[in-house]
Amino acid sequence: MSAPAPAAPASLGQFFPQEEWQAWIALLCAGITLFFLANLVHGRVGRNLRAVRDSEVAAQLAGINVARTQVTAFVVSAVSAGLGGGVIALINQNVSPDSYALTLSLYLLLAIVLGGLGSLFGAIWGSIAIVLLPYYTTKLMDHLNVSAVEASKLRGNVPLAIFGLALIVIAIAAPGGIQGLLRRAGRWMRAGLVRTPHKTRVTAVGWAASRDRIRRQHHIHPTPAHEVTT
Repeated sequence: MSAPAPAAPASLGQFFPQEEWQAWIALLCAGITLFFLANLVHGRVGRNLRAVRDSEVAAQLAGINVARTQVTAFVVSAVSAGLGGGVIALINQNVSPDSYALTLSLYLLLAIVLGGLGSLFGAIWGSIAIVLLPYYTTKLMDHLNVSAVEASKLRGNVPLAIFGLALIVIAIAAPGGIQGLLRRAGRWMRAGLVRTPHKTRVTAVGWAASRDRIRRQHHIHPTPAHEVTT
């Protein structure tokens, strides 16, 4: 079934590229979805979702309606997935079961794990990874001296192999994904910035204490300021 995309507004010019207009529509939908989810996560609903995720029994004892929270999570995820499917249909200008193959589901799963589970910024990093990696692998295949048949096979399998390897490495070395690595790097930088002034202050205090101790041992009294002036 065809799904024609809306034409770009006349205010953008007669020769405004249709692909760029579709990209702006996709970015607008993604921005609205992220804004809505960020407000949802940092509010009461988000706290209920995290409580039910950690322990349904503890959440129920705390007065949270577990069944309602689970239905809310299902509805929010369904609306987000439906909006994403609508954007894909708008870009492809076609709606068919073949448009949503198993490979797309695997890519989305890998994007979540690579970016970082339970993080909106992790979803952004993962989306960037699954878009850029096939592009760069395709450019790499074009520079290899292989036949057309082998190149077509490599284009479909090399990104999956790289994704699988990255998934194993991330799961072992950084379970929090790319966003977890960024958070850890930010904590290290903040700790280093806080530790440096503290060391300077401790060094100054220790030097002053050593100076006073030497004066006491040698019975040296500090010269008053008025005697220094005269």
